[in-house]
Amino acid sequence: MSLLDMTSHPAYLVTKSIIAAFTIAGNSFIVFTVLRLPKLRHEKFNLLIILLAMGDFVIGVNVPFSLSLAFADEASWTGLFMTSQVLVTFGDHVTQIAMLLVAADRMYVLLTLRKLEKNVYAASIPVVLTVSLIPVCFFLVQSDTVIAAVRGEIDAYSSTFVYYMTVIMFVFNFSILGLYAAVAVAYRIQMRKTSVSNSAQNAFNKVVLGIVLIYFFMWCIPKWLNFCVVTAQVEGLLFDVALILPEECALFSAALNVFLYGYTHRDLKTEMTRCFRRITKTQKKSYVESNICRDHGPKCQAPQRQHISKAFIHKTRKNQAKEGSALEEVGGQQDLLRVLSGNVEVLGPLILSVDVAVLQVAADDLQDLLPDGQGGGGLRRLLVDRRACPSGCPNARHGPFPGRLSLLRR
Repeated sequence: MSLLDMTSHPAYLVTKSIIAAFTIAGNSFIVFTVLRLPKLRHEKFNLLIILLAMGDFVIGVNVPFSLSLAFADEASWTGLFMTSQVLVTFGDHVTQIAMLLVAADRMYVLLTLRKLEKNVYAASIPVVLTVSLIPVCFFLVQSDTVIAAVRGEIDAYSSTFVYYMTVIMFVFNFSILGLYAAVAVAYRIQMRKTSVSNSAQNAFNKVVLGIVLIYFFMWCIPKWLNFCVVTAQVEGLLFDVALILPEECALFSAALNVFLYGYTHRDLKTEMTRCFRRITKTQKKSYVESNICRDHGPKCQAPQRQHISKAFIHKTRKNQAKEGSALEEVGGQQDLLRVLSGNVEVLGPLILSVDVAVLQVAADDLQDLLPDGQGGGGLRRLLVDRRACPSGCPNARHGPFPGRLSLLRR
């Protein structure tokens, strides 16, 4: 059995499908996390992360079409091949242009010590996606010669599109490697002029080295090998390896990037972990509630998760007005919760009428809305007092609720 025949083996199909599913889900989750949270969405650099994740997502979407080629008949093979090639061409260009922009952005920040305007980052996404459609259109025009070259009917480099892909491959490879090398050198020079510790320099160098190594081994080596083998017209096992390797390595790189984002971007890693825990926690709670209802029959009313709602905030504002202190206008839910957190006299009477489940969810929501280490702790302590003394513990040293609910200090 040749190496090409093994691409239709069930073990190969299952393994590649799993990697593709992880690539699609992982990169989709990254885009979802960045767009969902204002803290990440307002960070300019994260827009380039979204662009890179979109390119990797397309590479993962291509896998079902490329796997289908091994089982396609003559009538459907051409359509599947063209679809696969369109996705590969588009995904490759988006990913590599995004990597160029990431390196260029780091270089610009190091040289000027300031960032570009946010509009520049926001405009990069539609611009890159549009530019990446140009080679796709070029392929569609040249599709007949490309298909003939793949079937061995003509020489590979008789196709103008194949020639273009070879040239642009080397342009991308050397530009990206050169820019990241320049970033590492510029960072080293910049740090010598400052008092930054060696540990910080080593951490940055490891990040750059990790990006460069993944790109070099997953994007450069396989395509260079393919170019050499096709040019030299080598046959046999080496030809099979050179034919398969570029697509497999690009897919593996797209999957690895999910971990690489977390390693290089601490805030993104923290928010991804938190978001994932919330999703799994909700699913686990739904599973438990479904089991409770199954055991207690159709009349069961499983406890439903309650969130801080507009009604909750409105009621709090009314109570505060009665106490004679006006709640100043704040620019968003986070600022409102900051104000509420320091007014236990206003919040106290309301807490007595709120179900314990609501307080627990409020603590979870505050933990997500406020900065790390500053949210939810005070409310959770208040929740303990509420559970211990449903009527408010009137004999406590500081009144109904011990201490002030100062989430920002705790």
